[in-house]
Amino acid sequence: MRTFFLFFTTLFVVACGPKKYSEDETVMLVTEHSLSPYDSIVSIKKVNLFNFFTAKSKIDQYEPINGELYSDFGLVGVFVEGKVKDGVHRMWYDSGQLKIEANYMNYKKEGLFQHWFESGQVYHQCYYINGEFNGENKSWYSNGNKRHDGLIIGNTMVGEQTYYNLDGSIEKIDHWPNIE
Repeated sequence: MRTFFLFFTTLFVVACGPKKYSEDETVMLVTEHSLSPYDSIVSIKKVNLFNFFTAKSKIDQYEPINGELYSDFGLVGVFVEGKVKDGVHRMWYDSGQLKIEANYMNYKKEGLFQHWFESGQVYHQCYYINGEFNGENKSWYSNGNKRHDGLIIGNTMVGEQTYYNLDGSIEKIDHWPNIE
């Protein structure tokens, strides 16, 4: 049995060996770095596939994108050195449904941030001022019932934070001290 497994594995690897890439073939590599459950930095870089799949592959070989970047569904954002500087940044599900919409000013989130389920139902809404959570923070379950409702100031929860069960009933209410 072991010999059969080794033979089959070797045959599979040889038959499905790595694709050969030309030296000018490139793709856009989207990297998302999570900062918290609701916040992340998205950077987009142009990657040469020939270098990426060879021993030459190093992170410093990536070329950051500059200018407007479009997907099949519309404008993703305007990038400077691989990051959104100013304006709206959008991400979509493969289905074409909008997933995230965030506004940026000077490389930081500013204003309303929205995240949707693939069904189109709102998942999360919050507000940013100068890159920090500030204002109402709400999230919902995929069935449309509220999941969480509260206030955040300077990335810190303040006042009453209400958490809901899937059926819409209140699970718990936390009270956080107000910031002076």
